[in-house]
Amino acid sequence: MSPNRSIPSLREMGLLGFSGAWALFVFIRYGEKIHNPLPLILSAFQTPRPGAPTAALSIWLGSLAAFLASFLIDLALWRLGRRLGSWLGIKPSNILLKIPIEFGLGATAVVELWLALGFMNLWYRLLLAVLLLGLALWALWDTAKDWGKKPPNRMPKIPMPQGFCHRVLACFGVFYLLLSFAHGCAPETWTDSLVYHLGFLADWLARHGMADMPTHSLITFPFAGELYFLNGVILQGTEAAKMLNAWAFLALVLFCGGWAMEWKGPQAAWLAMGLTASFPALLLNAWTTQVENLLAFFTLLWIYVVLRLWTAGKGERLGPWALLAGIFGGMILSIKYTGVIVLAAAFLGFLWQGFVTRQWTGLKPSGVFLGAAAALGILGPWFLRNFCWTGNPVYPYLDSWMGSRHLSDFHREQLIWFSRSFPYDLGPWWKTPWNLTMPPVSIFNFLGPLYLAALPCLFWARSGNPALRFFLRILICAFPVGFYVTQIPRFHIPLFVALGLSLACLGEEIPLGGKGLALAASLSAALCLPFLCGMSSHYFSCGGIWFGFESRQGYLDRMIPAENYQWASWIKDHTARDAGVLLTSDPRGYYMDRPFYSYMIFEPPPLYEWAHRWGDAAGIARRLKEMGVDYLVAPATGPLGDESWLSPGEKPTGKERAILQRFFKSDLKPAFTTKDQVVYQVLG
Repeated sequence: MSPNRSIPSLREMGLLGFSGAWALFVFIRYGEKIHNPLPLILSAFQTPRPGAPTAALSIWLGSLAAFLASFLIDLALWRLGRRLGSWLGIKPSNILLKIPIEFGLGATAVVELWLALGFMNLWYRLLLAVLLLGLALWALWDTAKDWGKKPPNRMPKIPMPQGFCHRVLACFGVFYLLLSFAHGCAPETWTDSLVYHLGFLADWLARHGMADMPTHSLITFPFAGELYFLNGVILQGTEAAKMLNAWAFLALVLFCGGWAMEWKGPQAAWLAMGLTASFPALLLNAWTTQVENLLAFFTLLWIYVVLRLWTAGKGERLGPWALLAGIFGGMILSIKYTGVIVLAAAFLGFLWQGFVTRQWTGLKPSGVFLGAAAALGILGPWFLRNFCWTGNPVYPYLDSWMGSRHLSDFHREQLIWFSRSFPYDLGPWWKTPWNLTMPPVSIFNFLGPLYLAALPCLFWARSGNPALRFFLRILICAFPVGFYVTQIPRFHIPLFVALGLSLACLGEEIPLGGKGLALAASLSAALCLPFLCGMSSHYFSCGGIWFGFESRQGYLDRMIPAENYQWASWIKDHTARDAGVLLTSDPRGYYMDRPFYSYMIFEPPPLYEWAHRWGDAAGIARRLKEMGVDYLVAPATGPLGDESWLSPGEKPTGKERAILQRFFKSDLKPAFTTKDQVVYQVLG
């Protein structure tokens, strides 16, 4: 709507009517799937049978210790980034932008420190803890010094939300943020975390540095996000690591608010923060140590810096911002390769914007070189590591073109299928928004109804803000490219966060748009609450920890099936600290606290591979000794476990099965047995 008119035009009234009718239709269809939300909401707070009342204080103190550890870590990262930002001369326009940018800088610096120490095999827990505690103590001193210079009454003030709907949305956002920290009170049980995100960290800590795991291709992925979680593992454990993810969630919320404030003012900031904090996919990710929230955070940081470069005025110093763009761009790909989707879309958006408006960035070639050098400095070590391990800097991708290690065609196709469409087929492209949104939802696919309901807002995308127009062009390029590459919604969290930010800014240009979006977002948060509570109960069941009825050990015994946690505990308690373990079925190796080897479902089981290669049991035993394996964990039903991921040409022959049976009888001795798993000691 034109700023000179207060009465909507006929066209605008028609669009408003259509937008309201569409949103109502979407919410009604979504709400039909929720029959009685109360049981689902109450299920999140159910507890096991109450334990001894005297244990509650100990349990709550443990949760407090995890929270304080995560707080100290992120305070240290922020204060370090603050010094780095001040040295570079980075001056964002408001405090909501300033703190997250500084936090991102500090987190990057510490990740690079752990990476360097990992390459030098200096990952000794005591050394890492001393360095981290030293940084935390310095941060407390630095904060106290600044607090004395600038008392609270001189700190920047953020206007409070105006209007009932904005306040309701803010309350939902605060509740969901608190819920994320509450889930951090419980030890990690999420399978992907125990296998990859924290599992590989545990293996590297046991080996005192980054070491290859030839049996598992995913260890060659970049792990910058996991190195951020390493701070929590060092100082406390998995609970602090999970809370670090919740802090990153909060930083992302603040950053979206600061960006919207810079473009459209404080009410747009509150709307952007509410949309981000109530986005279900972000919330679920914050309950574990998955890396998509960090990816979204650094992606938004990078886009902001790139737009800052593009809109810079004459005479403005662009070198520091170019360096910052390179740092954050390198972090994106160092966290997850799927970040290339946004990077490619931004490049297309630049071309689109440049050819349409003839407006190009004023960045000089020296600035481009500076940013590229910074990105290579962040990402290059991961490529170098992979080249040393496999001969291919981007393994397992392009493995048929280069490198000495490769996947079979069958397993490469399985990996591509798994990463593109598992566990959902979203149907034809024109049905994707609907199929992504509507229940049944799950922890793998939960976006909430808001974005589908707010789609008509894009008809108003004629913003007078050129940076916002450019931002929207990036999104228009990114979504089709992204869903062509992979249909897994979790991988597109950065795009949906960016879409929410753009909607919050567009809402200020639509008649009643801000209020309407705040109302829709509040309704969406309310409709998502039962599903979120149900997932909390089903996948995490933290009520016993929250109310002090269940110890952490009891929680792990209950939440991780006996076929994993019992044998993992036995190995931790009954084997030497340097005892190597081969996991031939269940790959969740975190709680063993021992160096281990596992394999992914896209590769042949190592035992089968060795039986095929050497043709005798002695060859398998010899290979295990070469790898330093002292114990082997196998399913009680047989040595190979699930064979469904083997290609027809990889199925073990009768001869190979006989070799494996001889190997299990002659070279292994059962040391511990559960219902489903057997821990064998390797003889000789």
